[in-house]
Amino acid sequence: MILQAALEWTMLLCFGLAWPVANLRMVRTRRPEGKGLAFTTIIMVGYVAGASAKWISVAPGTPIPGVFWLYAVNGVSVTMNLALQWYFAKLPAKLLD
Repeated sequence: MILQAALEWTMLLCFGLAWPVANLRMVRTRRPEGKGLAFTTIIMVGYVAGASAKWISVAPGTPIPGVFWLYAVNGVSVTMNLALQWYFAKLPAKLLD
């Protein structure tokens, strides 16, 4: 059980670090290339499902597990990535160069 939790935390921390890095790269380059909206939406659905699983498994009167917050923070990063992809995809090409 402890190993499972450690592995889940590690996965979420690694993914959680990857999204802000991708967001910063996209802001710097102003190019949404590399990922499609469908791909990022699927990832977002996965984070919502993971967070929901943690949320509904909490017994009344017990605190929300800490790993829930990693899902939530990652979900915010992915949402930011979706917004950036949408924004930069809508800009005219001449503004991107």
